[in-house]
Amino acid sequence: MPTHDPQSIISGVRSPGADASARPGSTSSQVPIPLPGGQDRAPFFLESLNPSDDELRRSEARYRALVLATTQMIWTAGPDGEMTSWQPALSEFLGISDEQLRERGWLHAVSPEERDSTAQLWRRRLAEHVMFEAECRLRRHDGVYRDFFIRGVPVLEPSGAVREWVGACRDITDRKEADEMIRWQAFHDSLTGLPNRVLFLDRLRQALAIAGRKREQVAVLILDIDRFKDVNDTLGHAAGDALLQEVAERLRISLRAEDTLARMGGDEFTLMMPSLKDPQDAAHVAQKLLENLRRPLVIDGHELFVTASIGISVYPHDGDEDSTLLRHADQAMYRAKSQGRNGYQLFTETMNAEALGRLLLEHSLYKGLERKEFTLYYQPQIEMNTWSIGSVEALVRWQHPTLGLLLPGQFIPLAEEIGLIVPLGEWVMREACRQGALWREQGRNIRVAINLSARQFEQVGLVETVQSALLESGFPAEMLDLELTESTIIQNKDSAAETLATLKELGVRICIDDFGTGYSSLSYLRRFPLDVLKIDRSFVTGLAEDVRDQAVVRALIDLAHALDLVVVVEGVENVAQRNTLFDLGCDIMQGFLFSPALSVEDVDVFLDTIPSTRRH
Repeated sequence: MPTHDPQSIISGVRSPGADASARPGSTSSQVPIPLPGGQDRAPFFLESLNPSDDELRRSEARYRALVLATTQMIWTAGPDGEMTSWQPALSEFLGISDEQLRERGWLHAVSPEERDSTAQLWRRRLAEHVMFEAECRLRRHDGVYRDFFIRGVPVLEPSGAVREWVGACRDITDRKEADEMIRWQAFHDSLTGLPNRVLFLDRLRQALAIAGRKREQVAVLILDIDRFKDVNDTLGHAAGDALLQEVAERLRISLRAEDTLARMGGDEFTLMMPSLKDPQDAAHVAQKLLENLRRPLVIDGHELFVTASIGISVYPHDGDEDSTLLRHADQAMYRAKSQGRNGYQLFTETMNAEALGRLLLEHSLYKGLERKEFTLYYQPQIEMNTWSIGSVEALVRWQHPTLGLLLPGQFIPLAEEIGLIVPLGEWVMREACRQGALWREQGRNIRVAINLSARQFEQVGLVETVQSALLESGFPAEMLDLELTESTIIQNKDSAAETLATLKELGVRICIDDFGTGYSSLSYLRRFPLDVLKIDRSFVTGLAEDVRDQAVVRALIDLAHALDLVVVVEGVENVAQRNTLFDLGCDIMQGFLFSPALSVEDVDVFLDTIPSTRRH
């Protein structure tokens, strides 16, 4: 009976010159196939070599179904590796005739850069009689290269000689592209396409290792967009994303090929510059980056002017590890922000000491609130019509256990940055209302003004907090003034109008603080339910001598009175300023001429020395 010939029974597999006649049989039905890598061979059982006609037909049908069901391109080759049969899909894919494929073999279609190594591997596996596996790119009929996985398995005779090779190729292009996309996403920022933190740190560590061997310098720059939060709050996050993409592109075009620009998250970018000759080269690049960003850009129809703050550290002067260099660059960046933004700073050891002090102060802030180390001082406000103290402004102080009495400017910005301003502000409100109620019990009818930070004003429970403080203390709502800056209410006009209207329903007065230094939009004076306009001290300095300052202040006072607003002027320090403001029609004055901010005990003494202080 003829033996089973795999070449002739595969439906759809061309077997050029195949001989369908019977071959001598074999008494063995077990043919071993070696495992990859020269491992122990496992047995491979073929059909009986003396099958009946029905068995042969069933075997052929099963084999035919298997071939048709597979998505791989199956081929066979002789012991020498020359192809003897293949599925039509293979020649169709390659775009050549069967005759050409038989003459050239499949190796001719491998990409030129991979052909030699693949051919060498194939020849070694032929000689070793072990499984062949390779990934390479094959040229398609239209010239496009596709990624393929190719496997060839030797079918051995009982003697160990190769009877033939049976193999398959599978197109893995889509899988490799998907894998490549996953790898790309793991190391890149999806919004800007820049390297992310993981890839940046990897490249930085490599650059530091090379620089250590070659005794070169490496610069690390951290760039933070100034007031980026304002864009998100006013134009929305989609506009913020568009801005980040534009910033990334402007930064990218300013760099060398060997530099690495990354987005670390939010509006923070980092830049690594290897093979640096002089630290000033990094400073020059920082200046170039800032200049590129200054050009106006249009986002959603809005023309925006972007500035940034940049901090620079340099290996090995400022640190020899990636974490140290990043920390020092970050400290330098914060120094640039504190210097007015829109600039750069090189790291110095002084900044390290300042950063340590800031960290200790931050820790102390949390503890200070727990330990009740804060206290309120009150600065009197003088009513011009009676020359009496009609109100006081509550100003927080921190009685630090080691640093002494700290003024707001020494800790309020930090409290705002770390989010502690909200609980601190709530404490101020409750304490000021409590003290105001106590003064009323003593027969002193004094208004109390409290400053609200932007973060406090944005809190959902602000109205409830104010109402609770009033109810707990018994302080009348009509005796409480809430002071807000222009920028605080302009950032989100709609929600601000709603919050202010609800506060007004409680009975409190709303005061605009530092008027003239922010947006100074006349429209919001008409739109919002305001009661008091507080003119900033910057307009008072040269008031007695400068007629232009007088004209500005007169216009502000007349405007406020026309809108039925009370006018308060702060920063009055001498008699000439006081007299000029009195002539201009100012309602209330505040400043060192009358009194600095006082402790509660000193306020009581001060009130007792003013005969005209209003009493019940």
